Amino acid sequence: MARPVSTYRLQLNAGFGFAQVAGISGYLSALGVSHLYLSPILQAVPGSAHGYDVVDHSRISAELGGEAGFRAMVAALRGHGLGVVADVVPNHMAIPRPESLNRQLWSVLAGGPGSEFAHWFDVDWAAGGGQFLLPILAGPVTSCLPDLRLDPAGDPAAGIAGPVLRYLDHLLPVRPGTAHLPLPGLLAAQHYRLAPWQDTAELNWRRFFDLTSLIAVRVEDPRVFTATHQLLLALAAEGLIDGLRVDHPDGLADPRGYLRQLAAASGGRWLVAEKILSGSETLPADWPCAGTTGYDALAATDALFTDPAAAGPLTACYQRFTGGPGRFAGVAHKARREVAGTLLAAEVARLARLAARAGEPALAAVSDRDLRTVLAELLAGFGVYRAYLVPGEPARLPAGSCRAGCTPSWARSPGSPSAAAAPELSAPDPAARARSSRWSSSRPAARSRPKGWRTPPSTGGPGWSRGTRSAATRTGSAAPRRSSMPLPAGWPGTGRPA
Repeated sequence: MARPVSTYRLQLNAGFGFAQVAGISGYLSALGVSHLYLSPILQAVPGSAHGYDVVDHSRISAELGGEAGFRAMVAALRGHGLGVVADVVPNHMAIPRPESLNRQLWSVLAGGPGSEFAHWFDVDWAAGGGQFLLPILAGPVTSCLPDLRLDPAGDPAAGIAGPVLRYLDHLLPVRPGTAHLPLPGLLAAQHYRLAPWQDTAELNWRRFFDLTSLIAVRVEDPRVFTATHQLLLALAAEGLIDGLRVDHPDGLADPRGYLRQLAAASGGRWLVAEKILSGSETLPADWPCAGTTGYDALAATDALFTDPAAAGPLTACYQRFTGGPGRFAGVAHKARREVAGTLLAAEVARLARLAARAGEPALAAVSDRDLRTVLAELLAGFGVYRAYLVPGEPARLPAGSCRAGCTPSWARSPGSPSAAAAPELSAPDPAARARSSRWSSSRPAARSRPKGWRTPPSTGGPGWSRGTRSAATRTGSAAPRRSSMPLPAGWPGTGRPA
């Protein structure tokens, strides 16, 4: 198949799988698009509405139609001259319920750092006292003991023999030789530590943003790359997949290295990266991909429908209604500090631990709390999504990566020299400053819940906006075919040409 000229995104789910896509292949061809961009096709959590919560990289989703259904769909699309772009999710996989659905995670929960899959996940075992923090409880452990139940029979349906621990819809392994212990002792003896679902500030494993239902994967390990990409690469080698859309490469340790590995392993398949660009930032020139998935193109298109003359009246209305400042920069900086001290407190704490272990003499006498404060200020001052530092190579920070916002917030109080140099950054309010001094013991605020409520709310997933995303391509000078054909009435698919 030729390189994509225009793509049409389809959000697959149990009600709109491979067979349904095949059934509308003629209509999609008549629209003039060259390729269909499919949401993730690998086995996700049962009932997933988006597919980005993969639990098994070795199987195509049974709910979507399985491998046979995928092959039949591709055959139908080929008959209408359409290609396929698949979504690859290298950064994370799901922590499902029951947890046994994720075979690698189950092994780590059962065997701890000695598990054969311990290298799959980025776990700071030392910080957790040798245990994997698992915040799934509705409240303190003592109040949840009546809902925790040892099941000696295991779970034969899932192929699990021997005792397991059940908690609502959670299923957890029991360390050999501990099943006879009283429940409090049994819990203390596991390779995981149960905690209330709000207690995420002490997480000792990497996740996707602040979602504790998605655990990050160490795809930089060649063994993990092979295991998580083998099926998709085999389908590409067979000619069933023409291109790959890489989800969230900025979550990876080395995005450039990953893209180089993927380009080589896929035989030079067309690749695009879901990269968030800020302002005048450009895609790193040494990334071997065709470009971004189109957020920047969409922003430019949106600007055509935005009247800059309305900025003044809308800002004045906002200030009257909220009493907030007239410029966004101060609001953004305050929000970043807020996030660093709450939603992403665990990630800032992890950076502080890494800094303390770096062996830098200048940091020897710096307390953990001060390290967190300094790191949070640095992160709040970043003007881009992330920087790319590769060991052994000179630092190449994107233009604007650290701007006036790097000045400590307490130095930006009215009348200070720093405030004069960066007038767009407002001084922090006293409450925000007080929070920064308590980061070493901060917790996200608990959500209110009805009396007697015990079940943690669904953590959801990253798919809340997936149905509106589309891949934008600019390849060569070829123009897509155009059509004024209307969307069929009652058609259940989602997507748009790009």
